[in-house]
Amino acid sequence: MKFFVLQPSSGSSHETAFVPLEPQFKEGLTCPACGRALTEKEWIPPLRAELFARGEGLGDVAFGPGLDLLVSERFLEGWRAEKLSGLHGLKEVEIRMVHPESAAPHSRYHLALAGYGMTQIDPKRSRVAREGESDCLQCMGGAEVTLVEGYTIDEPTWSGEDVFVPWGFGGCLVATERVLAMRDKYGLTNVTLVPTEAFVWKRS
Repeated sequence: MKFFVLQPSSGSSHETAFVPLEPQFKEGLTCPACGRALTEKEWIPPLRAELFARGEGLGDVAFGPGLDLLVSERFLEGWRAEKLSGLHGLKEVEIRMVHPESAAPHSRYHLALAGYGMTQIDPKRSRVAREGESDCLQCMGGAEVTLVEGYTIDEPTWSGEDVFVPWGFGGCLVATERVLAMRDKYGLTNVTLVPTEAFVWKRS
């Protein structure tokens, strides 16, 4: 299986972002081994948001704070038709505002959340620099990631999800080649998939 980092299509005609409006939250996921927070607090109903079209129109995926996504009806239909897994929540979001107004949505959007399964990165085949000493073997807590110059998923640990957050680097969403096939089959927009081995990130 090939794995990719899921990112917005920066500079494209359908780059899209969202901001929650008057959000309410509950505690996010914590590491079962050490108790550290793994994700930001989880957004809970009522779900209201504003969308920002950075190009000519709205994309099928809107990226927001943390790792939260809004996905269009078209995305959701393709996801279900292809029987993919890993996204949960999938509650409809009330879109209160769209910027610019000319990009007003022709589709409903749904909140999509991804979680941790069992999948880990392979530290021996990944180029991930950390600052400090980790005191948790599961989440690598205590050591802050400062630089990523590609990483590899330890495939024997992969628990089958098509979108997930990997143990060892929780700063991004990882998608499988099945998501790539769905994107191309249904012509989904604002879905950039970078091979994990080519992914580069530096702490600002």
